[in-house]
Amino acid sequence: MTKRNAVEFRIPKMDALRRRIKTDVLLLKPVMRLVAKVALVQEREARIGAKPHGGDTGGTARSIESVLPTITAPWVAVVGHDRPYVDLGRRAGKMPPVDVIRDWLRRHGGDVDMAFVVARSIGRRGTKGLKFMKRGTDAAKRELPHLVDATIREVEAIFGRPL
Repeated sequence: MTKRNAVEFRIPKMDALRRRIKTDVLLLKPVMRLVAKVALVQEREARIGAKPHGGDTGGTARSIESVLPTITAPWVAVVGHDRPYVDLGRRAGKMPPVDVIRDWLRRHGGDVDMAFVVARSIGRRGTKGLKFMKRGTDAAKRELPHLVDATIREVEAIFGRPL
């Protein structure tokens, strides 16, 4: 995945699980499900935050993707996108393409004849980002303790005793 702005989570008690998984292959699937659920929560919330206006086409939301854990990398899932200027904003200094601004104005009910003026203003002042990935990260962090607890219960049920 060539997406940027990935986030890494430290999962409590994961080190204990990681040591056990070397000998207990039964842990692999519950851990992979946990990591995938965390990534999918982040992806879902980021997609919601990436489409704040009815006139948006959803291209930014569609650019958000997850690469879920695999057998060879059960601890890793990546959520990323390729629209950093929408998420993080745009620094002042360079004008965006006028055609892109014209299309944006058309979708949002603005005066398309003002596209050059808007693009020049963005070039001078920059833009504020939507911070949709932060929204996704915050949601995943809120869900993480519940997901970890559920995974620990699942693993304990597999082994018939607490970790």
